[in-house]
Amino acid sequence: MWTLILSMKRTTKLIMTKKNSSKNASVIHERYPYRFLEGTERGYIEKYNVSTKRWAHMYECDSRMQLLTAMEDINYCRWLDPENPPCYNNANGVIKNPYAD
Repeated sequence: MWTLILSMKRTTKLIMTKKNSSKNASVIHERYPYRFLEGTERGYIEKYNVSTKRWAHMYECDSRMQLLTAMEDINYCRWLDPENPPCYNNANGVIKNPYAD
């Protein structure tokens, strides 16, 4: 079964994904609370939920380069997180995500 996802928050794009497609992916790196998976066509970022003790799909990367950037720069991974944890701190405080609601 195919699902259609339209993301309007960060970028306007149309993504066709197969439901539960991250199950066929392999874990290539883990940095708590995130883990990075590589599938056949794209990469995925999952986040660990402490209350359910399970990994949940957080973000689907558009390219391999985006996945590698998220693995190298933890602040970029936090910036992609829909729960909006603090990221890219500066001397004056926290630079907020401009695309957050």
